[in-house]
Amino acid sequence: MKNYIWDFDGTLYNTYPKMERALKEAIFYYGEKVPDNLLLKMLQTSIRDILNTHYGNKKHEIYAYYQTLEKNYQQHPLLFPHAKEILAFIILEGGQNFIITHRNESAKEILAKDNLLGLFNGIITAEDELKRKPDPESLEFLVEKYQLAKKDSVYIGDRPLDMEFAKNAQLEGIYFDPFDLNLVKEGLKVHSLEELKTIGR
Repeated sequence: MKNYIWDFDGTLYNTYPKMERALKEAIFYYGEKVPDNLLLKMLQTSIRDILNTHYGNKKHEIYAYYQTLEKNYQQHPLLFPHAKEILAFIILEGGQNFIITHRNESAKEILAKDNLLGLFNGIITAEDELKRKPDPESLEFLVEKYQLAKKDSVYIGDRPLDMEFAKNAQLEGIYFDPFDLNLVKEGLKVHSLEELKTIGR
């Protein structure tokens, strides 16, 4: 593979514990009950889906407060082990790194703090106002913008939604499962980002 297109949350950065904390607090703040197994639900679907399902009349207020809390809690999110190493390795091998995330420009701010921004050829965020995963619009946009050959490109993510996203764009997907949740049964899977050194070679 030459072109590695990354998800951000849960794939490069282990941000979900603080995202879960922020969402719980936002739900409590508006006097609502937190769903059981919230973190698992976040991984299986998305925060927006959870809010739409459980808090239709308050979803906008909860989401806005969640974003405020989450930004405060994610001042120094932790990279997954081997993340920086594999990003640099891909470049040394003549490859390219890209990101597609539902996160806003805060993704670039986080990368800049860790001196990682220069390891990416392109980043698509919520500010680009493209359709959300699993609609393939943002992935198709990135492929066209940077003239990437799909046969030489792969999308890496940590949720079933990410694998559906890759499939909808007719790209190969790699499921990153660091906590052995086994939420995706088929296709390529890695438990450590270090394993990407041997995939597609």
